[in-house]
Amino acid sequence: MQILSIILNILTLIAIFGVYFWSKKNLLKKNVFYPENNNIKTHFFEKEVVKHFDFINIKDYKLFQNFEIDGLNRINIFTGFNNSGKTTLLEAIYLLTQQNNMGAFFEIIKLKNKLDVLNTQYLNSYIDDDIEISGKFNNIETNIDFKKFEASNIDKKDDYLASYKIISSIDNKFLDTTVHTFKSNPLERRYEKIEILCNTIFKSPYFYNQSEIINTHSKNVELKVFDLIVEFIQKHIDKNIKDIKFTEKNKIKKFLVDSEAFPKKSVDITSYGEGLQRIFEIALSFAYCKNGVLLIDELETAIHYSLLVDFTKFIQELAIKFNVQVFITTHSKECINAFMTNEENNEDISFFTMVKDKNGKIQTINYDNQSLIDELEQNLEVRGW
Repeated sequence: MQILSIILNILTLIAIFGVYFWSKKNLLKKNVFYPENNNIKTHFFEKEVVKHFDFINIKDYKLFQNFEIDGLNRINIFTGFNNSGKTTLLEAIYLLTQQNNMGAFFEIIKLKNKLDVLNTQYLNSYIDDDIEISGKFNNIETNIDFKKFEASNIDKKDDYLASYKIISSIDNKFLDTTVHTFKSNPLERRYEKIEILCNTIFKSPYFYNQSEIINTHSKNVELKVFDLIVEFIQKHIDKNIKDIKFTEKNKIKKFLVDSEAFPKKSVDITSYGEGLQRIFEIALSFAYCKNGVLLIDELETAIHYSLLVDFTKFIQELAIKFNVQVFITTHSKECINAFMTNEENNEDISFFTMVKDKNGKIQTINYDNQSLIDELEQNLEVRGW
């Protein structure tokens, strides 16, 4: 009887701890935000775009207050000192293209802060300020207005944190998305539909998004243009590479490189340098962003300066082929020189230096092509002062 009693007590304890850990695990799941990447999203501009952004106004976003930039082109290059707002500008443009896609807003926070998952309590501590951004895309005005607020018309249960709302507009057609967050209870999402402006990718050397890379590869295969990227890599980086193939085995997804340097088996692309991988991932993005926008932060990162002339030329060729507007930040004078000397059309390029005035307000200095060429030839500093 004593042995039976001990066994029953042990089983009871196991059951109690099992319920506890199951509850804890599921409560943690509930207060984590999973971006709604699988939701159906419509694209206001997907097939025909005659003109991309020609101006952007950032009324309120982080460093920017009542900031406007015009004179935008197919290729737009931004330079300036650290903390002059270059990356933040790319973020603002990305958010404007995403309209009422709340998942995109929260995904940026997750990636920038190098989080595996975005906890609602972290989100609540991170977001305080309103966001308002507008612009003109394909000759149509568009706007987003993001606010954090305390809801008064919902059941707050016992663990309500905060609510977030985006109101977006394209050509005076309005949509909104609202998310109510709780410490442990499930998120509440409310929207009629999600509509983004156009396909957009934000490529940063500090973000890694495998699903995005796989999606861009699929689009290149679908449009039968993937060989262009492999050919560029063969010609300019490694002539031994014969092909790059996406594989999935036992739920492990990777890109394998078929190279004459490794005759016995293909090797994972991660066996190659960061520069080759970065060129591969950026080049894949163009077909996916067809008729849309590609944002590239610190283009030169991991790429040897000797490749920049050929790669910037390739970027311009792909931008024309897929009708993509490109926004690039850089600290590299070699990168700026490469765009000016790669024998592509300089008229497609706008160049901006971002500086802060004596009051700390961000300003831009826009160089026309001839002025920029003259400054570079005289070895003058165009990256900020």
